[in-house]
Amino acid sequence: MAAKDDNVIVNPPPAGNDLKIKGNVKTIDTSAVLQSDSIQISQGTYIFQYQNTPPTISDNSIIVGIQGEGFLMKVTGTSISGNNLTLNTTDATMEDILNPGALILILIFSIR
Repeated sequence: MAAKDDNVIVNPPPAGNDLKIKGNVKTIDTSAVLQSDSIQISQGTYIFQYQNTPPTISDNSIIVGIQGEGFLMKVTGTSISGNNLTLNTTDATMEDILNPGALILILIFSIR
């Protein structure tokens, strides 16, 4: 049965079609401070500073985070220098992070 309120109707996905995050997806948590400027970000270079040793992130990982304006990127190269982690990236998509499944969401809104 669908859940409903005044603005949103959500139908559960068909049985057996649950969405699952792929194993190569890495969340960059908020303890990592984004050091990259807007030019570096536009070139796909993300530099994060950690208080302790940065995590190991391998090529072809997909990174997601809320720092800056948020990001969803595919890692093409990595380096660690001290407490800084530098990731060279290209654009990623939702297909890169989700295994096949179903997501059904209908938004109903009005303009006032």
